[in-house]
Amino acid sequence: MKPVIHTNLQPAISLEEDIPVLNGLRGVAILLVFGYHCAELPLGWTGVDLFFVLSGFLITGKLVQAHGSSTYFRNFYLRRILRICPLYYALLAITLIITFLPHYSSRDSIIDLRNMQGYYWTFTLNFYEALHGWPRNSIFLPVWSLCVEVQFYLIWPLVVLFMLKGNGRFMKVLPALILFALAFRIFAGHFITMKPLYQYVLLPSRIDGFALGSLLYLVLQKGKEHWRKYIHIAGIMAFIGLVTIWIYKDFQWGSHDPVVSRYGYTLDAIVWCWLLYISVASRSSIWKKILSSGAMVNTGKYSYAAYLFHIPVYVGLGKVLPYDSIHPMLMAAITFLLTFLLAYISYHFYEKKWLRRKAVFPVAQPVEQVKI
Repeated sequence: MKPVIHTNLQPAISLEEDIPVLNGLRGVAILLVFGYHCAELPLGWTGVDLFFVLSGFLITGKLVQAHGSSTYFRNFYLRRILRICPLYYALLAITLIITFLPHYSSRDSIIDLRNMQGYYWTFTLNFYEALHGWPRNSIFLPVWSLCVEVQFYLIWPLVVLFMLKGNGRFMKVLPALILFALAFRIFAGHFITMKPLYQYVLLPSRIDGFALGSLLYLVLQKGKEHWRKYIHIAGIMAFIGLVTIWIYKDFQWGSHDPVVSRYGYTLDAIVWCWLLYISVASRSSIWKKILSSGAMVNTGKYSYAAYLFHIPVYVGLGKVLPYDSIHPMLMAAITFLLTFLLAYISYHFYEKKWLRRKAVFPVAQPVEQVKI
């Protein structure tokens, strides 16, 4: 029997019902990131912005559901630990052991990887990158975004709790965070000695994506039809802004271009937020059917392992099949197949054992009235 949620919200969406679509969007995100790293897909890096928007949307939804519960913090953090840490730490441990093997132990990039273990194990690699730039060893190149996600998980329960204690407070907090991210990317480098990369890898620089996803969830849960118009207007204007910058930059959309770094990330996130709205608010559309297809849902389901595995697989294949001896697209195709094979094995034979334990720490239902 489904528990009754004691809240004044009139949900326009259901996280449970929309899980296939959300997994499909995760599939879109991982395909973009994979294409960027392994097939030189120019705009593929924007998949990370989609991951951030999805996290803001989903995590806020789960925290709203748990509001008022005595296990609000405990269950949330334990569920996140069970999802993130087992696979990530296992991969780190295996990699650390390999760095001590005689064939690898004397290489400069391997020594760097071994010496930087503290940053990897504490999810603070993005701090190092903001101060010093990319590490010489690229095997964990995507980990910066995982660090951003984990840091978001640490603070967001407090933010949501603060927002839900005041009627309409979220309409002040979330827009303020979006503006803060813009200001931080534009001005922080003038006051703090950091590499320009800080605009890309730090949570304060990317909090706008999470805040936009959160804002969309809360707006949809209010069930106000008039918001539909504003969501479409914002999405269209952001898309026009992206195209304008794209033309201004001679049809380039580099992730570290100064104009893109300052303004493009927010515009990317707004467009992805618009796409997310179209995906969950429409009950029957071709786009929704595509996202809900088995191929896209499974791609999204295995996206976490694929995100961690695809660079090591690509680098490892480069040792066996030198890049100059094989067509780049064939290399990308082989990498894709091996990555998702490993992700499938990882999910069904390792990750699921940990994920089952999440049932011990359920997303609690609210026990008091919530006003947003």
